[in-house]
Amino acid sequence: MKIDLAARKDVARTKGDILLSVHDLCIDGYSDEKWHKIVGGISLTLARGEVLGLIGESGAGKSSVGLATMGYAKPGCRITSGSIVFDCENLVTASAAHKRALRGTRIAYVAQSAMASFNPAHNLFTQTIEAKRRRDGGRRAEAVDEAIRLYKELQLPNPSEIGFRFPHQVSGGQLQRAMTAMAMICKPELIIFDENRRGRFALMVGHDLKRLLWPKAGSGGSTELRRRRQALSTIKIIRSTAMGVVK
Repeated sequence: MKIDLAARKDVARTKGDILLSVHDLCIDGYSDEKWHKIVGGISLTLARGEVLGLIGESGAGKSSVGLATMGYAKPGCRITSGSIVFDCENLVTASAAHKRALRGTRIAYVAQSAMASFNPAHNLFTQTIEAKRRRDGGRRAEAVDEAIRLYKELQLPNPSEIGFRFPHQVSGGQLQRAMTAMAMICKPELIIFDENRRGRFALMVGHDLKRLLWPKAGSGGSTELRRRRQALSTIKIIRSTAMGVVK
């Protein structure tokens, strides 16, 4: 698929437009010294402003599909066929550098295991603001202020102080909330929640999540802020004996 990037810059990003389109996606996993198909031909579409639930049993390939929507296959897996089109760009054929630029900024992922997702050598503030500072530059203090706002909204204790702690110094639930703040700080267009079931923020897939990202986008906010708030999309990965895709 060849994309005219120059033309795409002028496309308005509004609620209802197709943000993500996955067609006939196949993913293989390597075990017992050979490749096995773990996802066979899944297709889905996600419009701006929609919430999509990806439901299935443990081992059904839900997380592999969620990661693939960022153009990523974890070690031991590979995308063998199909297309993953995010905002008119096919991530299957996009360069590695381009995909890295999207991740954490326009597409965010909240992993199932918070502890495994943090670097034990850096405090929470440093890791929460990393993607924002890499994208926007600016003063560290401004990024930390935004992190504190999100910590407060996510009901972390002592939001102005907890960010100085290291991952091993907070509880699993607190670390999950900090990871959610990390995903939200760049105000992405798509957030993928992978089986997050801890507390109140596990349900933030509708108006609450949009309010956290765009607190000034209510009736008194600018038209641009309201539009971007309405256009936020979410994929929620849910473990269940039932299987399917729901909106």
